[in-house]
Amino acid sequence: MEAAILSGDLRIIEQALTVSPTDETARQWLQLAVKKGDPRITTRILRRTNSQYRDWYGLLTEYLEFLSQDAAAASWLDGVEYIVWATINGQSVPDCPFPALVKLDAEVREDLRFLEGRCNGWVRWDDDAGRPVAVAADVWSALVGRKRGPGRLQGDS
Repeated sequence: MEAAILSGDLRIIEQALTVSPTDETARQWLQLAVKKGDPRITTRILRRTNSQYRDWYGLLTEYLEFLSQDAAAASWLDGVEYIVWATINGQSVPDCPFPALVKLDAEVREDLRFLEGRCNGWVRWDDDAGRPVAVAADVWSALVGRKRGPGRLQGDS
């Protein structure tokens, strides 16, 4: 498993996680995943074990940064938080310039829903702070409501 974490082989990681590891083994895997810096691996381990974790918003932020990097080699795409949130919640994003963000596979969507639940909120870019910030679920819902309309997010909240 350690080699799979270091190489980023999600297929082997998924297979290893089908057998419930001991708490100590899961803790070791989680530490290694955090050091590796791949939020997909860290989230998969957290989803399938009883490991303790503190920085849920930080992990969600890292995941959105990872998706931005993967989609367009950018540390944070303008609107990535809205596009990804809409995608994982079954809403369409017409004319999205980053197709990878609206074609997330089932495991990635599940990872992000898991993180949203752990955070009881989401993250958004804050121009004043110059970085992503944590947003409580009720505040996020209001922000998403303002993004609806022609050429924006579509569907029910």
